[in-house]
Amino acid sequence: MAEVKIEGIGGWLILPTIGLFLNAIGWLLIFATWESLLFSEKSGLYDLIIFLTSVIISFLEIYSLVLEFKKKKEFPKWAIATLWVGVVATILLSVSDGDYSYVFGTTIGAMIWTRYFNVSVRVKNTFIR
Repeated sequence: MAEVKIEGIGGWLILPTIGLFLNAIGWLLIFATWESLLFSEKSGLYDLIIFLTSVIISFLEIYSLVLEFKKKKEFPKWAIATLWVGVVATILLSVSDGDYSYVFGTTIGAMIWTRYFNVSVRVKNTFIR
């Protein structure tokens, strides 16, 4: 019996794919909302951090998705970078508003998915271009 080669966007890989897609939409919505507030007289450091964060993370997530669907070998590195930029952004926003409730979950999630991208057979077999 022939061995089945595990590859393609499926299995556990579908979860970070959905996450990247939904997060990109969420950050784009935040970007659209905060852009108008950023240039008002009431805008402050917190507004600037949210604006810059939404721009950077939206770019990273959209770029990561493009690499993923083209099955580029750079995808796992970009996905991992996107995860850790999200952790840094969560920490910055937490320091700005004093709410640290998301830091632990974001960090644990980044650790789990970083490990997955580094050891997964599916990831190694899929992103080869």
